[in-house]
Amino acid sequence: MNLSPLNIFILTIAILHLLVILFFITGLFRRSRSDKNREKPFVSVLISARNEAENIEECLLSILGQSYPHDLFEILVVNDRSTDNTGELARKMDTNGKRIIVIDVESVPTGIHPKKNAISLGVAAAKGEIIIETDADVLVERNWIELTVERFLPDIGMVVGSSTIRAKKKTLLENLQAVDFLLLVASAQGALGHGIPMGATGQNLAYRKKVFEEVGGLEIHTRRYVSNDMLFLTKVSQTDWKIVGNMSKETIVSTLAVEGWKGFFSQRTRWASNAYWKDINFLLLLMLSVNYFINLFVAASIFVMIANPTFSFPIFGLIAYKVTIEALFLYVASKQLNRKDLFAKFLPWFLAVTPYVIIVGILGGIGIFSWKGYKVRSV
Repeated sequence: MNLSPLNIFILTIAILHLLVILFFITGLFRRSRSDKNREKPFVSVLISARNEAENIEECLLSILGQSYPHDLFEILVVNDRSTDNTGELARKMDTNGKRIIVIDVESVPTGIHPKKNAISLGVAAAKGEIIIETDADVLVERNWIELTVERFLPDIGMVVGSSTIRAKKKTLLENLQAVDFLLLVASAQGALGHGIPMGATGQNLAYRKKVFEEVGGLEIHTRRYVSNDMLFLTKVSQTDWKIVGNMSKETIVSTLAVEGWKGFFSQRTRWASNAYWKDINFLLLLMLSVNYFINLFVAASIFVMIANPTFSFPIFGLIAYKVTIEALFLYVASKQLNRKDLFAKFLPWFLAVTPYVIIVGILGGIGIFSWKGYKVRSV
């Protein structure tokens, strides 16, 4: 059978795509060391919050109810220029005046990234040996701190936790986000299963305070944007400290979906812009490129086939392959991350993912988007 150069290229991308998915799937089954840290260091839970009055109380309640000794953890809420009563509500939750510390940020100078600035202020004020970052719309399980701290063996500098989306209205957009986010988290955890840090989420990220200080913290003065999670993960990966994942059921947190299509595309554009960062991990860039190209080929082939019915490329074979391997990935991810309910949402996600990936890939390259009312430019 004679294949054209284009068909050979597409076949190569499909094979690489298969290898990438299998890499993630096998990584999800690779368990890290079974030994646990038995010490109970002081822990600082760090929340950067901006206009989170609707969510902050429920979030703090879930953290205050932890099984970890109450005299061994504090909660730092960095109230980042909120125009609602986020700070006031957080202070009211602190009934004894000691466990919740609110740090008010009134303004951010030009050229300073607000989120990186908020996290840096929180880390500087933290008393804990271990810092666990989360968001103000997150809910955690009762043993979240306890089981996260157990992962900190002497050579571990960072523990990348898992997060899933909880739907409030169960709309199509929320379901699409839930499936998409689950696969992103599974990809990061799968890569960590092979010992390769590729992604993290600030909704559930734990690290030693001294590690943050050793790598120089976050570059709050950088002229262009790169996510603080990716920046910090990359810095730590270049040290001798080990980074491990965490998929323990009781450490998986839940977060709210972004509201509205505009907010969704703005968030995903922000995430996609990391692919254009000059210091991005080469293997991560390769995997992102493979995923982008296979979706691009599917869209282009469908378009050409509609315009020219005699087009000979086996588009149905490519789609059948893509459906099979991505359904398998979602099935494994939904079981490993305790969200079996999301497998039923596969088909709507599959129909949406190709145009969505192409669009946000382009927008990420342009790199201009809004975050919490702040217009930023990506790296």
